Amino acid sequence: MNYSPNAPNAEPAPYRSALAAGIEARGRRGAVVDCSRFMGLGAKPCGPAFVQVPSVADELESVDAAQTHASKLTLEATRKDPDYINTAKSVELVWRAFRDDADRKYPLFPGPDWMRANLTSDEVGALLNILLEVRREHGPDPVVIQGETVALIADACAKSDAMAGNILAGLTREQLTSAFVLLSIEWARRGVNVEALNFVANEAPTS
Repeated sequence: MNYSPNAPNAEPAPYRSALAAGIEARGRRGAVVDCSRFMGLGAKPCGPAFVQVPSVADELESVDAAQTHASKLTLEATRKDPDYINTAKSVELVWRAFRDDADRKYPLFPGPDWMRANLTSDEVGALLNILLEVRREHGPDPVVIQGETVALIADACAKSDAMAGNILAGLTREQLTSAFVLLSIEWARRGVNVEALNFVANEAPTS
């Protein structure tokens, strides 16, 4: 770097490509969701919330905050318990992602401590599922699992294990979960006999 006695000794601004400038101009991706039905507030809905897709910084800060929270506990076993840490991470991430849609500068909930004191683990789990769905839908390669997709997977499974494996390998965990739920609903609707289905699967061609 060249220093000049007539100019402030500051690092130059980093170069921004057209892609980088476009990403910055785009802002945070996300979706407006109605949280009242997940929170069990009945006649007192909390109103819509804007769920923003977490940035890398959000996720790293959530991990750091969860570890900091755990370090304050008395029992070492609890501080290192993976379930406890994962729950703490979920609370931190949900707090950062859910914004008040009336003014998105502010979080929907007062803070992680407030969430731990006032929400159940089931409610935090429901909120986390909403967040994962929003992240999937607004990801770099969104794939929406619908009935037609499940039908294609089922048809591939009937024809070839290898073909089915290639299709399933390209799906995320959330997409696989969605496909499983849709397939389970269809099974229940049709009254499918699982034992008979296992027999058919064993007789299916492998090439």
